[in-house]
Amino acid sequence: MSFAAETIEQLTSLIDRAVADPLTMPGAAVVVFGKDGELFSYAAGKRGLESSEPMAVDTVFWLASCTMITGDIEVVRADGALEQKSNRITLRMPLAHTSGFGYSTSNPLLATYDRPFGFPNDEASPNFPYLSMPLAFHPGEDWACGVCINVAGIALQRSTGMAVGAYIQKHLFSPLGIDDFTFIPTQSMRDRLASMHLRAQDGRVSVQDHPFKASVEVDLKDPKGYSEDRAFWWWWSFRNTPCLCHVIIPAGFLAMLVNQGADPRSGVQLLSKEKIIQLWGAVEVVETAAMKSQ
Repeated sequence: MSFAAETIEQLTSLIDRAVADPLTMPGAAVVVFGKDGELFSYAAGKRGLESSEPMAVDTVFWLASCTMITGDIEVVRADGALEQKSNRITLRMPLAHTSGFGYSTSNPLLATYDRPFGFPNDEASPNFPYLSMPLAFHPGEDWACGVCINVAGIALQRSTGMAVGAYIQKHLFSPLGIDDFTFIPTQSMRDRLASMHLRAQDGRVSVQDHPFKASVEVDLKDPKGYSEDRAFWWWWSFRNTPCLCHVIIPAGFLAMLVNQGADPRSGVQLLSKEKIIQLWGAVEVVETAAMKSQ
């Protein structure tokens, strides 16, 4: 399968128009996958509002919650037997953000609880007691973005005996030959890093610092320090903090989910059809919870 020349022209024109005004969108990188591989890739504009560097398909972005798909994939691939108990949180619930866990930064109830009891640091801290956190609602009855994938990562770590980052590196990234997906970007990735922007109410954007920018400031020239920092962040980041990479990698993961579990780039069968059904079943749980909350 391939796109017709007219379709490609329409797509590139659409992206060019989207970045015509840098105050609303400085740049964009787009990739489209089919079941047999990449169908289209194109980049336009600049890496940032204050950057003169052109946006490219291999420009590095902060992934935010898109990082979570790697945790989802590895949790359902794990072979550990996890017992599901009635009226308790099942493993599917944190994958679907229906387990009851939230963020104290966006949930007033959790924020109120957090202040008087004094949790050590916040959810962005590796010392945060996730499993002691109160639930924002009864499991399975609503939806909320929160530390759900962190909790699923703890389950994966306990069932496999491996740190989450090390497990994902061994069983997901290494077989696929993925290098540009990390919490501590290499110098090559730093040279391709896109700016972070904040959109105001009028629709215009302004440059802001990267969240968790400490990982971008790790001294790569200090072998000992870099090794220690990398070991720490590699363990922590996949439980808690989003990574950085270019758009092709997460797009490939999404394509895999609609390609019956096969990676469209390498042909590696990552998930069975049954595992895919489990993940889509989690989506159905989200939709059901969302309807109940309306």
